[in-house]
Amino acid sequence: MLTPQDLQQLGANRWAMPLMAALDHDGGIRFAVAAARLSAPRNSLARAFEQVVAVGWVLRNPGHGHPLRPEYLLTETGRPVAAGS
Repeated sequence: MLTPQDLQQLGANRWAMPLMAALDHDGGIRFAVAAARLSAPRNSLARAFEQVVAVGWVLRNPGHGHPLRPEYLLTETGRPVAAGS
């Protein structure tokens, strides 16, 4: 169940909720894949990623370096939020 604060954070950016849903589907995602899947403008999606990282729901993959590895992963705090979006 999402808290009112979670809903407020998700509603603060037009792309935050679809982004979290995409992360929930895959567990992690690359920026280019998210942009293509969501048909989101790159600068708007970049702001959405910045927001969900700042809130602590998503983190940059510390092991990124392979083209097939996701750049962004859900955190433990972000999993229930992503499941609810």
